[in-house]
Amino acid sequence: MMTRDVYIDFLRFFGLSLIILVHINPPVNIAQIRCFDVPLMLFVSGLTASASNSCEYGKFIVKRTKRLILPVWIFLAVYLPTLYFLQFKFLPEQYLTGEMIVRSFLLLDNSIGYVWIIRIFLIVMLATPFILKLNNRIENIRLFVFVIVTTVFVLEGIHLIGVQCDKESVASFVLVDIIQYGIAYSIPFMLGVRCRNAEKMEQYKLLVFVIVVFVVSLVYYTFSYGLPIRITPNFKTPPHSYYIIYGCFVSVILWQMKTKISKWLTNKYFILLGQNTIWIYLWHMPFALVSNRLSDFWVVRYIFVYGTAILIFMIQRSIVNKINSDFARKYLLG
Repeated sequence: MMTRDVYIDFLRFFGLSLIILVHINPPVNIAQIRCFDVPLMLFVSGLTASASNSCEYGKFIVKRTKRLILPVWIFLAVYLPTLYFLQFKFLPEQYLTGEMIVRSFLLLDNSIGYVWIIRIFLIVMLATPFILKLNNRIENIRLFVFVIVTTVFVLEGIHLIGVQCDKESVASFVLVDIIQYGIAYSIPFMLGVRCRNAEKMEQYKLLVFVIVVFVVSLVYYTFSYGLPIRITPNFKTPPHSYYIIYGCFVSVILWQMKTKISKWLTNKYFILLGQNTIWIYLWHMPFALVSNRLSDFWVVRYIFVYGTAILIFMIQRSIVNKINSDFARKYLLG
């Protein structure tokens, strides 16, 4: 079994930090620069999945679904009813409806927000065993690059078809919300799977590949849309190739920097946070909702939201560690 790589925990912590950052409404330029966050998290998932032991598909899906869904549902079962009743006293207008509660549990759009990323992980999870098998069969790096490039073009084709669909239709939901999102985020996931076990020369070739693709897409974007460059939200929701390419570019570079990053970046605190991203992410949600009322300075809002989420999780972790329950340790940590 492959030894745990603490640098992967650091990258997961880094990605989580960037996701929380955008939820407190930072300045536009900062929001644009950090928009590689979700692709980075899928890249990290690929790094982790590359070390997974093979198992029967059905068992894998059930195990991973429970691991992703149960913490979210446990949190929402407490958070949403509380928010629903408190909103009438503390919010100037109704924020949460019964329909939004249902859509939130189903991880759909037009809900409370934030939970859509869990849907992405679930969609990519369904393809994970096939991606792992495909990666194992592709020994030639040129063929792997061809597969990635082809997938990008397929993503573009689906995007062009998707924009023609009625956004409220079932066809749009299947084509855009499932297929387009799934294909888009499978690209950084595949790169993560490949990078984890690649030899030094192959790592170098992958780095050159993502740099070339990024430069070409940057030039094409500039000629098409001009400056300044604005990737999010137009090219993020739904995910367009510009957004995915940028995310892959930064993710691979961060992975290549592994040996050059100072040791303090992989200390026990970053590792702890990187190993418990789900619950820290969940706990930031209520505080991100009210952060704009706290201060006009985005740095203050960020420290408040992130710090409070970490503090509550640490209390939760302390309680769980005192409970002799495998269920609690499995689904109330992580």
